[in-house]
Amino acid sequence: MKIPAWDVERQLYSNSSTANEQTKCSSSSSALPVPVERDHHDASPVATARSQTASVMFSDEDNVIHDILPLSAYSVEEIESCWFSRYEYNAFKRNSLVTLSLNRTGALSPDDPEHTMRGLECRTRECTDSRRMLRYQATAAVFEEQARQRQGHHYQGVDPQAISDCYHAISWHSMYDAHVQGLADEQDCLEAAVDSIICTATSVLEEPDIFAALSSPSSKRNSVLGSIISIDHDQEEEPFAIAGFNSDLWTSCASSSEAPPAFNLNSFFSDMPVAVAAA
Repeated sequence: MKIPAWDVERQLYSNSSTANEQTKCSSSSSALPVPVERDHHDASPVATARSQTASVMFSDEDNVIHDILPLSAYSVEEIESCWFSRYEYNAFKRNSLVTLSLNRTGALSPDDPEHTMRGLECRTRECTDSRRMLRYQATAAVFEEQARQRQGHHYQGVDPQAISDCYHAISWHSMYDAHVQGLADEQDCLEAAVDSIICTATSVLEEPDIFAALSSPSSKRNSVLGSIISIDHDQEEEPFAIAGFNSDLWTSCASSSEAPPAFNLNSFFSDMPVAVAAA
């Protein structure tokens, strides 16, 4: 069998290249530097960026190690103390029911240290009915706006801004209530902080009169909420029909025949001073 000339030439070139490489390696092996391990902090930023992969690294300095017990070393009492028990949950529920009952009968005092309606506002019957009504009104307003856009003589597609304006014309009342509740919480925190400072100073100094200027207001949460700007309307307005449902002041914007104006909620809250809660 004859071997092609190009194949013979390739084999000769390959053999010569291999021999030359072996000669170079054997002759320069003594001159090769000994590789030295380098710390990753010594690498240049460019080389580090090129060789960096997805990994987690910890600094060699400013590390504080705390010894903690493994879960297997916890006692039964320690494990149970980490979680609320069913008995404790039932106690929370009973206490909430007592608070709701006192509020319903009008026997709940704003100065009661054992019971407070904070966090239970949504559990009252009035709040539940109001929340259901607002949800129905907002849904009806959105559906009516969508139907109005589809039935228009010059229908050119959906106008999402108009739908959003109809929804916010109703939902902004709830957002305002949440903002007012946050102001009341801030007022309570300030009162608690001032009370703590006064109590500490009174226990240390014999003449606490110098802290008279820091005395906390006597008014509590209910009076704070009552002194914040009221947005309720005293006069009765002509109700508007939305999907067969008579709406009030909060839905009048959504039921007009014209496109409702955009409600700038950020501007509304920015114009409201935080100091109104301290009045």
